[in-house]
Amino acid sequence: MQVTIASNNSVEKNLPIDSPTLVDVVDEEDNATTGYVLDPKAYPNHAAGLQLTPDGSKVLIPQPTNDPNDPLLWPSWRKNLVLLVVCICAFPPDYSSAMAAVTMIVQSRQWHVPQSEGELFITWGLLPLAISGFYIITFSNYFGRLPTLFFFQCVTIGTAAWEATATSYNSFLGARVVNGLFTGAGQAQVLLWIKDMYYFHEHPRIINIAESGIMVSPYVGPLLTAFIVYYVGWRWSYWLYLIIVSIGALFIVLFGEETMYDRRRPASEQSPRRNRLLRVFGIEQARTIRQRSFWKAVIRPWIALEKIPVLLITTYYMLFFCWSISVNVTISVFLTEYYHFTDKGIGFFYFFGITGCFLGWLSGHWLHDAFGRWYAARHSGRIAPEARLTIIYVATVLMAVALVIIGLCVEFRWHYMVLAVFCTMEAGATLIATTAVHAYFLDAYPEASGEVGQLGALGRGLGGFMSTYIQVPWLAEQGPARVYGTQAGVVVAAAGIVTFLQFYGQRIRTAQGRVSFKD
Repeated sequence: MQVTIASNNSVEKNLPIDSPTLVDVVDEEDNATTGYVLDPKAYPNHAAGLQLTPDGSKVLIPQPTNDPNDPLLWPSWRKNLVLLVVCICAFPPDYSSAMAAVTMIVQSRQWHVPQSEGELFITWGLLPLAISGFYIITFSNYFGRLPTLFFFQCVTIGTAAWEATATSYNSFLGARVVNGLFTGAGQAQVLLWIKDMYYFHEHPRIINIAESGIMVSPYVGPLLTAFIVYYVGWRWSYWLYLIIVSIGALFIVLFGEETMYDRRRPASEQSPRRNRLLRVFGIEQARTIRQRSFWKAVIRPWIALEKIPVLLITTYYMLFFCWSISVNVTISVFLTEYYHFTDKGIGFFYFFGITGCFLGWLSGHWLHDAFGRWYAARHSGRIAPEARLTIIYVATVLMAVALVIIGLCVEFRWHYMVLAVFCTMEAGATLIATTAVHAYFLDAYPEASGEVGQLGALGRGLGGFMSTYIQVPWLAEQGPARVYGTQAGVVVAAAGIVTFLQFYGQRIRTAQGRVSFKD
């Protein structure tokens, strides 16, 4: 039987329904350039011959192969279990960075150093975390996602034990730096795993879930740490961190699975899947390692960074996210100095972050998909990657208002419940923007999911490093109202990058071409 199917470059092809080349008919990279079309009615013959969702309402992008080992064909429970493993491993980095905002107060007194030097525990943990994504993605593309995650998690266990047992300022600072170099594998790989396992229409919802787990971690860290410091001392907060990281390693061994799969190659050339534990250690992946170039794996992140839209949205995300970190690491200082909170009281206060992330997740669960459907209905069924960025304007308003009120609240000593409400708004806005940014990354450059994903982590880490480095002296010089008001202005001004991309992003992407990793 023959059917007529339109490819995304508007050239019609006559292919048998069971043709193995049907996977190439819906060209994902062409979709990324011209806009994704999900409605089967928009295809010739109602997308006859293409694979659809079970209810027949959407064309699957990308089209899966016939190989049962293709992660796109795994049952939902298996995909979600693997995603859970990744999220557990992506939780500790920001958890650890933020909990230092609480422990540094006690540690500074114990080791007789100024609190400004104690803040280096946060700053010098964030910088290596930011840059680690470059080599994490390199190893993930060459050795495999699963063994890279496992071995980095094992090293993180060792650095967590070092932190818990450090006996001096310099020893603890060294532990923080080394920890930052290895703890970020789960975060850097998130988009890589999502792209491997989920279809285009699932991306915003899955990204929202995964990023919720990451975004809530810098609030859970100080919350638990404040109670631990109050009752048993700061070292136990790092022993708990060690336990959390160890649970992640255990979950990798018990439930982790390799998702690296090259759909350009036939099933016979894929890595064998005989023993899952061999894949945890990278042994099965090594059998096909000659298919991959280590040098290409090294330069892939830098090739992605050459794309102007990638560079611009990474810069935007850094300028947006950094002030969320600055609020998180200084709030304990404000509560202690201005509101006379105990460590226990600080712990209760940090529930604002959990509440904010929950509200951000709840709204994003429907908001991003609903806007995508609305946009497609008004653009001939196409969803352009730049459409994902529209939600950022909502996050911008929420973040700017929250920062202004936080500054005024601290400056004029308004009631701490006012502070809690607008800190909650700031946390929710951060998650909404984070989901939009990563959905854009994945839609615009699906062929470079890991590379653009780690650049998002880079923007987050560099923003956190910058804000924690300048925040305390800036506050001392100008006061909270001016500082947070200026930060709100930066957030609003940074939204101009989003506007520019919505007008010119598609033209720039078309002119620059796809992210090519060919030798």
